[in-house]
Amino acid sequence: MEAFTTDPLLASEHIRSVWERVRAFDQALSASPVALDPFRGQTTIGKTWREELLVSRDFEPIRGPLLAFFDYLLERRLNLGVSSAESAALLGREYPPRAPFEEPGTLAERRLLALRASSDPQRKDEARLAWRTLAELADDLSAARVLYYERRVEIEGRLGASLSPLVGWGEPGQGVPELGQALLTGTEDAAQALLEPGFFGLVHAATAYPALEGWPARLAADSLLELLDGSWLSRAGLPARASLPERLCPSSFVRAAVHLGRQLVLAATPLSLPFVCARTPGEVYGRTLGRLFGLWLLSDAFARRHLGLGPAERRSHARGRAQLLLAEGRLLATRCLLAEAGRQSQTRLKETWNELGLRLCGEPWGPALGLLSAPAHAPADLVAHAWALSLERELVQTFDEDYLDNPRAREAILAALHAPEPTPPPYAVLHDAALALLSGLAGC
Repeated sequence: MEAFTTDPLLASEHIRSVWERVRAFDQALSASPVALDPFRGQTTIGKTWREELLVSRDFEPIRGPLLAFFDYLLERRLNLGVSSAESAALLGREYPPRAPFEEPGTLAERRLLALRASSDPQRKDEARLAWRTLAELADDLSAARVLYYERRVEIEGRLGASLSPLVGWGEPGQGVPELGQALLTGTEDAAQALLEPGFFGLVHAATAYPALEGWPARLAADSLLELLDGSWLSRAGLPARASLPERLCPSSFVRAAVHLGRQLVLAATPLSLPFVCARTPGEVYGRTLGRLFGLWLLSDAFARRHLGLGPAERRSHARGRAQLLLAEGRLLATRCLLAEAGRQSQTRLKETWNELGLRLCGEPWGPALGLLSAPAHAPADLVAHAWALSLERELVQTFDEDYLDNPRAREAILAALHAPEPTPPPYAVLHDAALALLSGLAGC
């Protein structure tokens, strides 16, 4: 489609087509800094169509959700070069050997080596040095990630209006930034008591160590589905070749589950509604479902029934789960607060980066966004994290601790998959769920 349309159904289908190409573009950039332009050089997603969308009565039935998708795609189109520059900084330059890295390698390769070292407490000195070295090499990566938010501020200035938030949830004073701030504040004492110092300490806990036993040697779509007893999930129309991260540590399976949840929700999109009314640009429910699967993989019921672990190994899994949730919650909250600062100004972003570095690591942690990214979907990830914890609590109360083995729970999940995305629960529910993890930290 080379010109905008005022037909809401055609507009929704066009948005879906472009949105799916943007997802493919992001996937391609994770492997190579060269990827096909998802907008195919067209400027249909631009200011003119946006203005028409805001005033034309033809769009009234779906204006809100259509605008949310449109603004997301508009910002992505105008920031396309920045996305490629970030990928190039990670994948396009090979650095010479430098301790502790003995071979030449890209930043992406070295981050994987640092993560692998961080999962082994016997290699903590190596891991600490690896993250310090990566921070010192992160200038180009930092510049690209900071530029992303500079461009976003410029885009809003040219539009004369704020872009739609990726997560349309919460109220003034009780929204995503407040949830992030509450999570950081509420877990401060636990983090000081349980996490090792520095950025290494956060990453080490986020690997889910010491939940080491019982996992398959291979992480792929079929092995993950087998872990989830996933033949029932095939009814959602899961693509045969789901893209999953590499197996590096116990939490690799949890992160793979997030990918699976997003792909399941997209595959099950109901055809009876316009796409923009059935799904959201931030994929909040897909991220939530994936995180729910991840929580199940680290549950005591799963360790006992599916991994066949004894009491000692299950206690290790419980420690790994508790420390993962603590570190993951703090990292997600930090990303969210950095993204919020970036939407204000470059100055505020860099100030927040320095403040949070001291708060999380107790020391400076290199140039802004070098060690830790703050992608546009950071608010969606934080809401999904808290929502998954809330859903898990509901499912345990309704179906007992082995909820994902219960046919009725599976039917409920499948029914939600084939429906329009639900709205996240109120702020108080997510706040309580996010901080309830503290009760699981006793004995860690």
